[in-house]
Amino acid sequence: MKGLIKRISIFFAMAAIAVTCLLMQSSPVTASADVDKRIIVTLGDSYSCGEGLTPFYGQDEKFPEGGTVNLDWLAHRSTLAWAGRLTLPGVTGTMADHCNIGATDEDNVNWYFAAASGAVIANLTGEQTAEYNYDDDDNHNHSGSANLPAQLDILQGLTLTDNDFITVSIGGNDLGFVDIITELVNPFTTDEEFTDLIGEKTAEVNVSIEDMLYDCYRAIAGVAGSANIIVVGYPYLVNPVGFNVNTGIFPLAVSETKATTLKNAVDTFNAKIEEIVNEFKEGGYKISFVDVRDCFEHHEAYTGEGSYIGELIFGAAEQDVNSEARVASSSVHPNEAGSDEYAAAVQAVIDSLTTVESTIQIVWDDDDNNDGKRPASLVATLSDGIEKTLNDGNSWTATATGLPYKAASGSVIEYTWSVTAPEGYTASSPSVSGDTTTVTLTHAKEEVDKTVQLVWDDGSDSDGIRPGGV
Repeated sequence: MKGLIKRISIFFAMAAIAVTCLLMQSSPVTASADVDKRIIVTLGDSYSCGEGLTPFYGQDEKFPEGGTVNLDWLAHRSTLAWAGRLTLPGVTGTMADHCNIGATDEDNVNWYFAAASGAVIANLTGEQTAEYNYDDDDNHNHSGSANLPAQLDILQGLTLTDNDFITVSIGGNDLGFVDIITELVNPFTTDEEFTDLIGEKTAEVNVSIEDMLYDCYRAIAGVAGSANIIVVGYPYLVNPVGFNVNTGIFPLAVSETKATTLKNAVDTFNAKIEEIVNEFKEGGYKISFVDVRDCFEHHEAYTGEGSYIGELIFGAAEQDVNSEARVASSSVHPNEAGSDEYAAAVQAVIDSLTTVESTIQIVWDDDDNNDGKRPASLVATLSDGIEKTLNDGNSWTATATGLPYKAASGSVIEYTWSVTAPEGYTASSPSVSGDTTTVTLTHAKEEVDKTVQLVWDDGSDSDGIRPGGV
């Protein structure tokens, strides 16, 4: 009996590997209706919110006066989250420089951050109850719960266009991420039992979770406007050849069979997500899948100094919402290097989907066509070969749209216009402001020699009144 109690006690201690935190939603800052700007909206779970990467938004004011809790801290929304490292053309700096959290100038907001640790698929469209149990530096305990709004509420008031993006990673907690990691390191779970567990989870992916993902992507598309949806997959997590977990008391050996089985499960789940995304894409939805597995292969937890995934850390970290947690919430989540890899993978897709426009404008300096030399039209040529005809009908202005933002090499494409000056005109050097190029065509007034001869019909000035000159 004592042996059974010991097994159960150890098992539940290991079950504390709840590397999820709690989803919290900040009040959305909405864009002004007359402001045309590029936007990224970040939805999802701990793999999007930057779990474990301190500092978190709001961590310096966790419990403001009035008995409330700072929702962004409770959500573990990180200032170092990979989405905050993304960039968009025309937006200075990174998204972290333009976050809605704590923003006072809505016109400077380009990043709407709603992802939160612990989120499941249902939390995109419905509320979640979150609990916290935190001991502050004065050993004062703060505990309670909060009702969290649906993540998609962040989109209220936003009008998203072709060059805006919604990123989301979701489903891992529905699959049972915590249960899987718990059994992975549980010394009493045999290789065969772990393999059976993964088989059960895989069956769930092909039935209930598949249906939930369909509903999830459909719900996002329903409020996305014409924005691009980017679904981000999950990385490989642990060294597939097996490893030892340092508990601080005794090592726990994880077999190669367990570690490889987990890697195969990651493959299966990502394949299902990609399959669903591709079905939506074939149906005309603006949706893409970002596969990060290659970036993390050979850099999983327990692969050494070059790992992109954090190892299991026993005991609560300083910023964990549960001060009594047996395992830190950062466990088995991307570290800063991993966050960089995520950002690079997503940025590549954003760049491939991002388009820009370029405008050519002709200014005439010819005294309002005083000499009648101005042509009825002329052709301007963009550096990529696009030609635009300019005339009075379009006010001598034309715009090329849908232009690729970056080349395959990753460099930003610089677009230039060329205009051949019509006969009798000279063209100025192009003046560029933003995406508009202005060329001034100048025509100097023509000068000619004219002779005038005055004939007098006054009887040879018979009256003597002819003037001396006129």
